[in-house]
Amino acid sequence: MAYIQKQRGKYRARFSDPLGNVQSRTFSRKADAERFLRQIDADQLRGQWVDPRNADMPLAAWADEFLSLCRRLSPTTQETYRRDLDKYVLPRFGAYRLGQLPADEIENWLKRRDRRWHRSVVGSPSLPNPSPHAAGRRPEADDLDQSMRAS
Repeated sequence: MAYIQKQRGKYRARFSDPLGNVQSRTFSRKADAERFLRQIDADQLRGQWVDPRNADMPLAAWADEFLSLCRRLSPTTQETYRRDLDKYVLPRFGAYRLGQLPADEIENWLKRRDRRWHRSVVGSPSLPNPSPHAAGRRPEADDLDQSMRAS
């Protein structure tokens, strides 16, 4: 819940970030504090809010921090994350600050990458595979199911 407190002739805009931590910013005019809170609410609803305390952190530093928090993942998953970040993401966006990541550039980059990655992810276990063998079913089982439905 966002609200404004008047303190010593200033207006403190208080709001909760997506993790529930209360943050604040002080303004000399109430209208500025209200405008700030409306912007924070809109950004949070759109999923575009970036914690101002971390907005200046380079993506490369954030990636290192992220990977240090992935200790519970298997070593091969951690290696895959590190490889993909080092090979694909960080060369292009590693120097950008989190608060300055260009959404349109990222979207265009993903579209170009999607065309190249398509073949490598088709058999990925996270994607459904249309092959009956992939689900552990034999083609004969499908024939049996169809003949039983016809009866």
